[in-house]
Amino acid sequence: AEKIVRHFEEQERFFCFEAGGGKVRVPVGEIFYFEIRNHEVTVYAESGTWKYREKLAGIEERLRQYDFVRCHAGFLVNCRHIALVSKGEIRLRQGSVIPVSRNRQKETERKFMEYMRGMRL
Repeated sequence: AEKIVRHFEEQERFFCFEAGGGKVRVPVGEIFYFEIRNHEVTVYAESGTWKYREKLAGIEERLRQYDFVRCHAGFLVNCRHIALVSKGEIRLRQGSVIPVSRNRQKETERKFMEYMRGMRL
């Protein structure tokens, strides 16, 4: 029951950051994943894509209470949107394919299975 409550509370929570000269507020549940490249983070979400500067470790810490998994040095993925975790990659329900590094494979699988067990009604 705790996970179900958390699932619905996720809809109410927002991830906030500054991008393009303004403040952006995205519901946590709508975020697909974060990608970092050349010190710039790209946020991929249902409502759009934004770029700004922040360390992925800082984002990971801010979202620690939610079901995000660091599957690669450059990616932080929302378990809620994962369709499949296989060797070396994650497939999201919206079609994106995200790499999983070898040293993060087991942890990625564990975190996703933990999320799935928690979502069973």
